[in-house]
Amino acid sequence: MRDFLTGSAALSLACSTLITLATTSLTGLATASSHREAPAIAGLPRVDGSDFYLFRSYQSGRTDTVTMIANYQPFQVPFSGAIYYPMDEEALYEIHVDNTGDGRENLTFQFRFGSTERLDENDVLQTYGITMVNGDRRTGSKAVVRTTAGNDAMEKPADFIGTSTFSTTSYTNYSNARIYTVGLPLCGSQGRVFVGQRAESTAASLGNYFDNGNLALGAQPFASVIGADSVTDPMAAFNVTSIAIEVPISCLQSDPENPVIGAWTTASLPQAKVLNPGFPAEAGSAPFVSGGGWVQVSRVGNPYLNALFVDAGRRDAFNASKPVDDNRFLNAALYPNPARVIAQRYNLLEAATPRQDLAQLFFYGIPALTGTSSAPADMLRLDTSIAAAPLASQNPMGVLACDLAGYPNGRRPMDDVLDIVLSASLGATSADNPLSLQFCDLSDETPDLVAGDHVTDGARRTTTGMLANFPYLPLPTAGSAR
Repeated sequence: MRDFLTGSAALSLACSTLITLATTSLTGLATASSHREAPAIAGLPRVDGSDFYLFRSYQSGRTDTVTMIANYQPFQVPFSGAIYYPMDEEALYEIHVDNTGDGRENLTFQFRFGSTERLDENDVLQTYGITMVNGDRRTGSKAVVRTTAGNDAMEKPADFIGTSTFSTTSYTNYSNARIYTVGLPLCGSQGRVFVGQRAESTAASLGNYFDNGNLALGAQPFASVIGADSVTDPMAAFNVTSIAIEVPISCLQSDPENPVIGAWTTASLPQAKVLNPGFPAEAGSAPFVSGGGWVQVSRVGNPYLNALFVDAGRRDAFNASKPVDDNRFLNAALYPNPARVIAQRYNLLEAATPRQDLAQLFFYGIPALTGTSSAPADMLRLDTSIAAAPLASQNPMGVLACDLAGYPNGRRPMDDVLDIVLSASLGATSADNPLSLQFCDLSDETPDLVAGDHVTDGARRTTTGMLANFPYLPLPTAGSAR
């Protein structure tokens, strides 16, 4: 960890204030998470967190574990060589777990990446290391995570350059060989980890939403109107880089009597970064020098909260903040922008505000399912006592379809979270439900599906390419398929 500048780096910083790329106040330059929703993300794409998944593992024989997946660097063009998409060696990528419901991390998994090494004209190797932290992410007790072979450096596979470099079968085998079984020293147990390129797994036609709420090709933005095949998923053309870790449930819980955990991902950068005037004349020099304490620049918990609900002028601040401080963003759920935009576009009734149901969805937890927090905190919440559903039987509408193992009880790759969030926004989870949308009644001991339509962007989530085994996300799209 780089906490302060030393030597020539310090001199460069002192003499180069006019070419500072990231100054001491990166809080105001925080990057977006969830697909480029805040202004500063264009300059820092390698630390842009796009999606976060938290679910009870559904691989056969692994259902006593939880899988967490943090996706970074969205919108990867498969043929974008020759550099492709290494992770930022200056950054700190983290997955945080709160097992007491107070919005503060109790356990953190930190990922740091080394410099890239070009093995040949195309194949780029990058290694990474993992540190576990118990307690506060910066001041808690730390331990290095090692493979069962005793190695503390693991390999990120090269991106899927093309089918001449790798056939689909050989890339599958090549990447699977970089799934590592690791010891979890702060738990006294073992887990698995994978970091590498995957296909974008979020089904979304966000361009339609941002085009003045123009979700539907028909007269209304409902699934029954749009039809099964009317909108092509534009996200399917891109890849992402996934950080996936599988951890025993027992490692994540603080109390077996409290099965609910919360989790989110963040990325941080050193406080300052400046151009190196010695580059490239000095052998071995880097184009930048950086230092200072870590500054959080990306954060992802619940999907689309920051992208669609938080006011545009506050999204950078959201990315730089912690869940424990989320009271200042609570109005984003109580008075939801998407409900207003879509209702005005299609002349629909809006659910009465303030929307306590959306505050529960994003900030408090669902009382009969994942409710854990007395203070608002955005994080995915998962009741680990609910059994996982096999891939083939998962309903993309999650809890709204009474599939209690899906979003907002955690989030699985199969969950069509945009449809769920838009439906909730238009009142599916509200007391009045003015559009009579589909929802799951959890008031009795047995969940009861109340039939109805749901709001949709038209991009459909299917099992095509999805894996039933860790790391679950589809293989990346090849850069060349000749």
